[in-house]
Amino acid sequence: NEMKKIIFLMLMFVSVNVMAQGNPLQCDSVIQVKDKNATTLYPMLKAWAAVTYNSANAVIQMDDPQNGILICKGAFKYAAPGGMSYRCIDGWVNYTLKIQVRDGRYKVTMGDFNHETSDLEWKKTWSFGLITDREKYKEKGMQDKRWTKTWPDLKLKCEREYMAMIVSLSDATSGKSQILDTNNDW
Repeated sequence: NEMKKIIFLMLMFVSVNVMAQGNPLQCDSVIQVKDKNATTLYPMLKAWAAVTYNSANAVIQMDDPQNGILICKGAFKYAAPGGMSYRCIDGWVNYTLKIQVRDGRYKVTMGDFNHETSDLEWKKTWSFGLITDREKYKEKGMQDKRWTKTWPDLKLKCEREYMAMIVSLSDATSGKSQILDTNNDW
């Protein structure tokens, strides 16, 4: 009975800890291209990905024209807001971009945003890791000014990167695509 209590308390702690983490930041939209079917759209999107992800730190992870799914891993350079004491945070934000193609539209989802500092000496201390919708980087305890200033900036820069991707994709597939907020029955 005592063992059951301990296990129950451990499970309670684990579930509370998971809830405090927040949901990973994710952005998604549906882009309508009424005059193009999936067979026409997919090669256009793949060509866009080949040009956009031509660097060594960005790779096409999945290329599935039959099911209309293209998944890319990418990264963008991140500079923290603030003076010299923030330079240890500068680095990269890695992310996953998923494009699902259907006739007349495609859905773009960007997520798995993960910050890592370029400063090898401070990797453990100043890499923020997975970016979530949490309000604060650390929910409890002392709040370093660099955390409170950088955390919202990281989320903002992820959203800006996403919007730039959407505009670039829209231009690549028609130039006059209508961008919709996503919903489940896209």
